[in-house]
Amino acid sequence: MKIQINIDGKNIDAEISEEDAKELGLLDKRPQTGYERVEEKECYFVIGAAGDVSKQIECKAISDQRRRDCGNYYNDETVAENNARADRLLRCLRQWQASHDRAITLKDWKNTNISKYKIKYSYTDDCVFACEEYGWRELNVVYFSSTEKAEQAIEAFKHELFWYYTEYMQRLDEIEN
Repeated sequence: MKIQINIDGKNIDAEISEEDAKELGLLDKRPQTGYERVEEKECYFVIGAAGDVSKQIECKAISDQRRRDCGNYYNDETVAENNARADRLLRCLRQWQASHDRAITLKDWKNTNISKYKIKYSYTDDCVFACEEYGWRELNVVYFSSTEKAEQAIEAFKHELFWYYTEYMQRLDEIEN
């Protein structure tokens, strides 16, 4: 790690190890999440259009910054792979809903007498189930027009849904010690 030391008004460039920098209190003690930017010439990971994870080299180029700006920059391959899998599940659920269910319109959303259904998980009972919703709409949730449609989607994606709710780790510091 490169540092600059000021002695009697004179700046001196030096290089120290990461351990020394931590000991000196120069580095943030926060646990790694998998989203931190890497140093120049180090590897990071991105998710491609097909959901594939590829390794990139940090060059401090505009392309590196663009990847960070759009949330597609990971310093940990496992976090990138987990997010690719979770994103794929969400896209597949959206596609399934579009192919097997009717549209839920803005008019439907504004009408609190019309039920909508989403998929939830109970950690108490270790089960995935359909849950009724009326007047609330959540970010990145796929809604269905009936309990039956939601249950059909659960059956179609049972394996991936259980993975998502029981194993998915979106950041490194979620690991329990």
